[in-house]
Amino acid sequence: MTGNGRPPDAPTVESVGPIPVIQLMLVDDYKAADADRLSAQLDEAIRMRPRQLLIDVSRCRVMDVSAIDVLLDAHRRIRRIGGSLTLVSPSGRLRRNLTFTRADLVLDLAATLSVVRAAS
Repeated sequence: MTGNGRPPDAPTVESVGPIPVIQLMLVDDYKAADADRLSAQLDEAIRMRPRQLLIDVSRCRVMDVSAIDVLLDAHRRIRRIGGSLTLVSPSGRLRRNLTFTRADLVLDLAATLSVVRAAS
């Protein structure tokens, strides 16, 4: 093992510049008990410093206030490094939760990936 905990023959990943787009697809429901898992997933993506983080939530049926808070935190962090975060294809139920929490005033929402690509 090396000092960084990897075997000496493990490949090293280095970023040569900003990654243009990272697309995540959330396929689970996210409630308070899942907030740490969602936060870890978003942390990993944000560490790659993308210019644009697209989060496809079309298969995410439930997202409660705790999970929405995690999204808002991720939005703030990615904005600090010059990137953007967009929720793609939120269900009617998720849109209502976003409106209820007023997160829809902060987070970028897109009906489909096609809409995001057309705007870029």
